Amino acid sequence: MRLLNVHSLQLEKYDDIEETPEYAILSHRWSKNEMRFGHFQGADWDTLRKSAIDGGKEDEIGIAKILSACAVTKSFALDYLWIDTCCIDGSSSTEVTQAINSMFRWYQRASVCLAYLFDVSTDTSELGHMIDRRLYARKKTQILRIGPFEDSQWFRRGWTLQELLAPPELVFYDHAWRRIGVKTDMTKQIQAATRIDPKYLTGDFEDASIATKLSWVSDRTTTLPDDMAYCMVGILGVSMDTRYGEEERAFMRLQELLIEKVADDSIFAWTDPTLSPSQGLGLLAPSPACFRNSSKIHSRGPNYNRKTQPPQITSLGLRLSAPAGLSALSKRHVLFLDCWEAERGSLHAVTILLGKDKNGTWRRYSCNKLLLRPKPTRLRKLGQGMRSKSFLVPQRVMEDVVRPVFHSHFGDSELDTCSSSGWSVKV
Repeated sequence: MRLLNVHSLQLEKYDDIEETPEYAILSHRWSKNEMRFGHFQGADWDTLRKSAIDGGKEDEIGIAKILSACAVTKSFALDYLWIDTCCIDGSSSTEVTQAINSMFRWYQRASVCLAYLFDVSTDTSELGHMIDRRLYARKKTQILRIGPFEDSQWFRRGWTLQELLAPPELVFYDHAWRRIGVKTDMTKQIQAATRIDPKYLTGDFEDASIATKLSWVSDRTTTLPDDMAYCMVGILGVSMDTRYGEEERAFMRLQELLIEKVADDSIFAWTDPTLSPSQGLGLLAPSPACFRNSSKIHSRGPNYNRKTQPPQITSLGLRLSAPAGLSALSKRHVLFLDCWEAERGSLHAVTILLGKDKNGTWRRYSCNKLLLRPKPTRLRKLGQGMRSKSFLVPQRVMEDVVRPVFHSHFGDSELDTCSSSGWSVKV
C-alpha cells in the first residue's frame, strides 16, 4: 500500500497494512486529467503548486484536487493520504488486482474518508451553474451542472458505493472544498439518493442478503463493464482475479464465486422486466440491474446450515436443490428459494418458475417477476404437493434454445389465481 505524504508530497510504500500510519482517504469522481502514479517520478511541486494556484487550465484540475485534499487532511492532524489515482501503479496488473481486492479494507481502516462532490455546492446561489465539461464529462453530450447533494454523480458511480459504506467516518465536501456534513448525520439524504436503508449506512451490513447488496449497485454505472463486478467484491466479502476485457462475463464469474462461498439463495431472487414470461434463461442474473427491486429480500445469513444440498457450479450448468411443486396451470415447477421478502411487517416466501424447453433443458421462465406468498403450505392450491427436487440449469445455451418455444400459460389469468390463493407478484 502506498500513501501520499501531505507535507513532502512524496509517495511512501508500506508492505504491511498493519504498520501503516494513520491516514485519510479520498473518494471522488475521476476527472479527465488526474495526476497518476507515473507523474510523481521527479515532479517539481513548486512549479505545480504555482500553476494550480494561477490555474484553471484543463490539465491542472487533478493537481488542484490533490493539493486541496492534502490541505483538508492536515486539518484532521493527519500526515498521510491515500488517493486511488496516484497511489496505485496502474501499469501492473498484479498491483491492480491486489488493490481491487484490498480497497474495501483500506477504506475501512482510514481515520477519515473525504468525499469530494465536484457537482455540489453549499452556496445555493451557485445551483444550476454549468461545470466545465472538458474537465469532467465522459460524453460530449453530457450536461453537467452544480446541483443539490442528492443529485450528485458521486451517488451514481459503482466504485463510490464501497467508499460510502466502508469508512467509519466520512465527510462530504462540495466543489470548492467547503464542508457539507458527515455521513452519520445525513442518512436520510443519502437514503433519498441511494435507496439504501439508513441502518446499513450507520451500522453493520454484513447480514444483508446478497440480493440486497446487489440492489445497491443496480442503479450505478462504471466506465468499464468489468468494474460492475469488481467494485462489489469488498462489499460482498470475496476476492476475485481481474480479467479486464471480459466485460459482462465478470459479473457472471462473481455470481459463481458467491455461490461457492456463501449459502444465500437470494442470489437467484432477481427480475428482468425486459424479458417476456416465455423467455427461458439460466439461474444467474445477466447484470446487477436485475436486482433493482430486491432490496427487501432477506436470507438466513452466511452461517446458516441449510437442509438441502447447496447450489453447485458444474461443467454442465448450475445444480440447485430446493422444495418444489408442479403448477397445474403452467406445467412448470414452482421452486421455493431459501429467502423471503419483508414488506410492511409481512414475510413472503420467494419462488421462481423452472420448466423444460423443447430440447429437454431446464430453464428459468417468467424472469420478469418473482412470485411471493406468505405460507408455503398453501402451495397445493396451485397443483401437486411440495417436495425437494434437484434441477440442473445451464447458464448459456444456443440462441435457438433461448427463444420462446411454446406459449406460457403462466400469464395474467394465472397470476389472478395466485393472488386469490395468497400469492403476489414482484416485478
